[in-house]
Amino acid sequence: RFDADQNSNTLIYTGNAVVRQGDVYLHTDRLKVVAPDGKTPDKIYADGHVVLTTPNGTATGANGIYDVTPRIVTIRGHVVLVKDDNVMRGETVVVDLVAGTAKMGAAEKGGRIQGLFTPKSLNNEKN
Repeated sequence: RFDADQNSNTLIYTGNAVVRQGDVYLHTDRLKVVAPDGKTPDKIYADGHVVLTTPNGTATGANGIYDVTPRIVTIRGHVVLVKDDNVMRGETVVVDLVAGTAKMGAAEKGGRIQGLFTPKSLNNEKN
């Protein structure tokens, strides 16, 4: 489904929405694109089963915001970050697509971030 509101310069896509910018993909159940000038997106809001796929890994969560100009994606809600056989879990992740970095956060001060890291030598022995 697609809804446009020309008065507020927003576009809403519902049902398996996908945004692609180069080799970066953002999949979600509901997508709201805000373009203050009516042409160029400023922010993209994702809600429901958010999946961010980059060449460096995949992040999943409940909802997210993509700040288009600085190319920063923030995902919240039971976040899982996967790269190769390595997995991290937390409540938020901020991905800087320009720098190629991700910062994981907990839900509250003193909260936990979980990680499972598999050394490359163990990966090679499996093959």
